[in-house]
Amino acid sequence: MKGALACLSISIGHKLGLFQQLAAQGPCSTAALAAAAGVTERWVREWCHQLAAARFISCDAQAANFWLSEGQRAVLVEAGPGEQARATPLEMVCMLPTVLGKSAQHVACFQSGSGLTFDEFGTEHMLHSHRHAKAVQFVKKLCELPGLQQKLTEGIKVADVGCGSGEILLHLAASFPASTFVGYDTSPQALGLAELRASEQGLQNLTLLNPSEGAESRLPCQPTYHLVVMQDSLHDMAHPQTILEAIRQSMLDDSSSSTSSSSRGPSQRQADALDGYSGGPLLFVSDKAACDDVASTLQMPAAALMLGYSVGLCLGSGLSEPGGAGLGTLGLTEAVARKLSAAAGFSRYRLLDNPSGDVNCYHVFCP
Repeated sequence: MKGALACLSISIGHKLGLFQQLAAQGPCSTAALAAAAGVTERWVREWCHQLAAARFISCDAQAANFWLSEGQRAVLVEAGPGEQARATPLEMVCMLPTVLGKSAQHVACFQSGSGLTFDEFGTEHMLHSHRHAKAVQFVKKLCELPGLQQKLTEGIKVADVGCGSGEILLHLAASFPASTFVGYDTSPQALGLAELRASEQGLQNLTLLNPSEGAESRLPCQPTYHLVVMQDSLHDMAHPQTILEAIRQSMLDDSSSSTSSSSRGPSQRQADALDGYSGGPLLFVSDKAACDDVASTLQMPAAALMLGYSVGLCLGSGLSEPGGAGLGTLGLTEAVARKLSAAAGFSRYRLLDNPSGDVNCYHVFCP
């Protein structure tokens, strides 16, 4: 209960910039903190007392001055301009109050077997769904693939399927101005946020499309894209198999690999997507890491957290359409991904090594 209630105050503090001010001010009184943040002192005082009691912030022996230790700052304050991007748990913490506010709807879902779309949660959770640190990490991992950064620098066509509010898409578009980018999402609210951010950044090399608006806004049926990316979206989709089939159809054929799919035996076709890879077309998917067997997944350090969000958010999205697959947050295991890959027509697949401490893993699908 202590942790759950602290999430509300952490969310409030993040929105009001209280953690940023604590980091900037150093040890300070509640009056000084309130003045710096432009809010009222009485509320700040209670906020500081609660989070100090819960050990999320630090205080002196008299509880007169408050500050963030180095460890607290690393968790509660996102990297600023000029600092190295780092992942924080703020994304999930700030989403929690919104998710908990849908408990009545969740009860109905349990009874009916249906789900909830992301739009039913409003725009609040979308503001936290793709944070800048995750985008930087995603692009860094993507550019480690042989030859791909050069292709992006020279200029290729890229699609982001399930782009949400656009953090990954915008970071890619800003980093590689010679390439063109198209973001696809069925959420008008998420696309609206992405469009606003793109306008604020003055990005001219991207387009945003909603597939539910008609055939012209869907993935093309002819080979078009050299690269397709997905970040924490495949497990949320009601029909991941259908999506992957459409993605495969929209991708250019792989002519850069030294080992073509036609030269492989049936048992080798899904062996290794990076065998002979040198910058050719691919689908790059970042999704939550999970084991193929449930018992091992339940022993993962982040399993309880991820499964909690699955009940609150992700599973509902996967069941929000008739016949939904309902993968859940930890449903895209290696075995599931391999099966989806082969059925969608991809010739090669690889699960990349999971970076230490990263709750996400990276799947590579090649035509």
